[in-house]
Amino acid sequence: MRTIKFRAWDKETSRFISTEELVFDKKGNIKGIVTNHEEENGTGFYREISRIGLGEFTGLKDKNGKEIYEGDIVRFRGHSWDIDGNHYHPIKTEKIVFEGGAFDCNYRYEEDCYDVGWEEVEVIGNIYENKELLMEGN
Repeated sequence: MRTIKFRAWDKETSRFISTEELVFDKKGNIKGIVTNHEEENGTGFYREISRIGLGEFTGLKDKNGKEIYEGDIVRFRGHSWDIDGNHYHPIKTEKIVFEGGAFDCNYRYEEDCYDVGWEEVEVIGNIYENKELLMEGN
């Protein structure tokens, strides 16, 4: 069974903070989080959703055993075929997204079709601390 958990990036302090609970509005939308962080002397603090970047745990781990979260930047060796049917293995760097009811990498393009097993994926950063990594390898 997959554990549902989140991590939160505090946009004001530029660091990850603990996520003890999610706070919802009357329509069921996430309104904010309550955090219990060491620097805050162990008391719960509320953060508005606009102040944080929230990423859900995918339930998966990369090839090194590191948990993969929405917003992580991963590197993998893809499997692709060119227009002539030749098979090749490009190195790709992509971010993890939640799309169409599932977690995925942004690696599907009209001209290419990549088929990657999660055991081949390696977390190399995240969109908050390492955006420049998205420019590499693509």
